[in-house]
Amino acid sequence: MKKTLILLAIGLMANAGAEQITVAGPQTSNNQAGYTGFNFTLTNTDWLTPSVPLADQVLLESLDLTTANTWYRNSALGIAIYEKNGETWSFVGKSAWQASTTVGKNTFTFSDLLLSSSTTYTAVFYGHESSFNNLSPESTLTSLAGGQSPSESSPLACAGVRLATNSNGEELYNQSGAIASNYVPIVSFAVQNVPEPATASLSLLGLAALMMRRRV
Repeated sequence: MKKTLILLAIGLMANAGAEQITVAGPQTSNNQAGYTGFNFTLTNTDWLTPSVPLADQVLLESLDLTTANTWYRNSALGIAIYEKNGETWSFVGKSAWQASTTVGKNTFTFSDLLLSSSTTYTAVFYGHESSFNNLSPESTLTSLAGGQSPSESSPLACAGVRLATNSNGEELYNQSGAIASNYVPIVSFAVQNVPEPATASLSLLGLAALMMRRRV
């Protein structure tokens, strides 16, 4: 019985705050072409509406992006997440490959990517033949300019992404790396709240009391 309760406690800790929260951007059919990426803040109330309150720290599970079409030659993209620090962007994490970027909603999945819900990040499109697979925690970007045939020196696949966008919100980066102000893509995020330490401690205390009661 004791072993069972310990396993139960571990399982409850692992699943604490595991409800899926969808944070969705606006819906529109205004198509814009040739973007390298976009900025987002999960608590930006101007265009993101969480279904439940977000914790300070969340796990990003997936990102759904609606594309009008793509003409990037091998139709394979990945998304890397960066945080801007002055004049550079610092690598935070990346998605799995989305091997077939087609018209409509495309889902990019992430594994154990911890984000701050109040921090502004940049989601950057990477081409399959670029340095995407070699990205590491030390990776940085100094420009978001790109092209149709990305290389190690210019890895972005901006010209292959035509997004459905809305003209009110955060910023998109166009093919030259410049900001197209007040445009956001049609995008939604599936995230999980990370429980606060105090909440986890209370859960443990409750489970410990249960175990002691069982022993008595």
